[in-house]
This record gives sequence, C-alpha cells and structure tokens, in this order.
Amino acid sequence: MEDNYLDDFDLSDDSYEDIELTYNVVYVKFSKYSKLYAYLIEESVEVGQMVWVKDKNEPLEVIKVAELKESELPVPFEKMKYATINRPFENHLLEILNNNKVLRRVEKRLEIIGREDIVEDLLVSINKKRMRNSILIGEAGCGKTTIVESFSDLIKSNYIVLAFNVGELISGTIYRGQLEEKLTKIFNDVLDFNIKNQMKIILFIDEFHMIISNAGCDSGVSIHDILKPYLTNNNLIVIGATTVNEYNKYVKKDVALMRRITPIFVNKLSDTAIVDILDNFSNHEVKRELLENILSETKNIPNTTNPDISLEILDRVLAKHEVLGCDINMKIINKEIFKLKECYECLQK
Repeated sequence: MEDNYLDDFDLSDDSYEDIELTYNVVYVKFSKYSKLYAYLIEESVEVGQMVWVKDKNEPLEVIKVAELKESELPVPFEKMKYATINRPFENHLLEILNNNKVLRRVEKRLEIIGREDIVEDLLVSINKKRMRNSILIGEAGCGKTTIVESFSDLIKSNYIVLAFNVGELISGTIYRGQLEEKLTKIFNDVLDFNIKNQMKIILFIDEFHMIISNAGCDSGVSIHDILKPYLTNNNLIVIGATTVNEYNKYVKKDVALMRRITPIFVNKLSDTAIVDILDNFSNHEVKRELLENILSETKNIPNTTNPDISLEILDRVLAKHEVLGCDINMKIINKEIFKLKECYECLQK
C-alpha cells in the first residue's frame, strides 16, 4: 500500500489563516514639493533608482523602499497601483516620435480586400530569422500604402508601424554630417526600443527609391549607404514601397541593398475586388451597378491606376452628396469623371 503523504498534515488546522502577506512598496515624489506616493513593485529596487508609473512620461526617483503587510498599505490593496523599473513602451514610443519628427505612426484607414497573398508575404518576412525587410513594388495608386496601413492594424498587438518621411528627412541637411547624424539617431532609437520592449517597431519607407536617387545633401553621404548595415540587424525591420519604374531605375541596381530586402510584387486587383473596395468605402450605401460604372469609366483616364482613381471619384461624389444633398446617380458620377479626365488631359499637353 502506497504511503499517503497528506497524513503528515492536519488539514483541519486553521493556524495559517493568521499569516498576512507582505508586499514590496516604493515611495516616489512627482515634484520637489509634492508628498510621497506609494506604489507596489515586483522587481528588486533600491533608494535612488528610477521607476516608471502609469501616466507619467518621465521616470521618478525612489525615495523610500518598504516591505509592508497588507494592513499597513496606505490604501486598500485593490486600489494600489504598480511601479516598474522597465520603461512602458508607450512612453518610450512617445519619446522617439518627439525626438524624430520625420516619423509618424501608421494607422488603418481602409479595409484590405483582395490582398491576402501580399499580407501573407509580409507576415512571413517579418517573422524570418534574418533579413526581415521587404519592399512592395507596384504601379502608383495600386494600394501599396493601404496594404501597409491595414497590415499595421493586423499586427498591432506585437508591432508598431512608423512611417519614415524621406523628403522631410533630407530637408535642412545642407551641411556635412547632418543627414548621417539624423538618420543614425532614428535607426539607433528604433533599435534601442526593439531590444528593450516586447512590442517592436517596423519602419515603413514609402517612395523607397528616394533613398538611392537622392544623395541627400552636399556632404555626399547617401541614405542607402547608411541604411544598408542596419538592414542586417534582426532587431530592425523595414518595409519599403515604390513603383515598378523607380524600382528598375534605382533600387535593383544596388545589389548589396537588394540582398538585404525581399521584393514583393503588388499585382493589379481584379475588377470584382476593386468594386468590393468601393462598396466597403461607401459603407454599402451606393448601388453596386453604379460602382461598376465608376470602375469602367475610370479605366479610360490617362496616367491613373485603380483602385486609387475610382476611390477618388467615389469620394468626390459622396462629398457632393453630403454637402449639397445631391442624389448619387450616373449623371453626378459622369460629371466628376469628365472633370477629372479633362484635368489629366490638360496636364499631358
């Protein structure tokens, strides 16, 4: 017969009920003259160390450390808040955005339709062990930026996508070393964030060809020469976007750069997918027949691409309906299409 080890304990003994739990508590000041505020903390900490508390953008110095029983806490346990020695990623992100004005957070604007294969390729790319960078290649207006915006929403529980404005980066960097200093600061700040936080930043560089086609400033230092070493670091992820012509003209000629970044071609959408996008954009309030007519007519507008041009027409019609109360019909639609065609034809002359 096996021994029953529970026989060694008197389970009816209630003497353990008097044992009171203890908690590590730190005291901080919000300002030189403010009173001490107490927070629970799980990490080991000493007086003089800095801790982070919720809703504070700067770390606070620990004035006092104590181990208190629950009955000794300054407020009931359920109302006590926590401090941590780890900087919350929201504070860290805000600091990066404030210090690097060429970055902005990418946010979703439209639903992604008919691009499941592209999303899958991007997911595969960012989850690789090496060279996790990619570049979307497609005609202007085919929806490359929209793909990244929707992708950012899909992965928002683990990643933050920040748009990188190359034009704004270059502006003002007329003296030797300025461009390199601004650029390395951005990359180093992002690397520091990604190393220290479970949430990771992905940099989105639209008009990616500009990093090669524009030398940057009189210093002669080009952006892509600064970027290339960072692209081999697994803690930095970049998604670029450019047109087919610009890719062929500038990007693919740099073999060393292209070894570090995976090309993803963005095909033209099917007519059905484009109409679905228009239907979703109008909140399903415009007849599908009218949406199909918009697509059919916009195909004849020179130097434009769908779904971008169809969305522009639909957006104008919806705005006219909202402002003037006009019915949405083919007469209104054709009027907007004619005006846009006329504009593009004049620009071609």
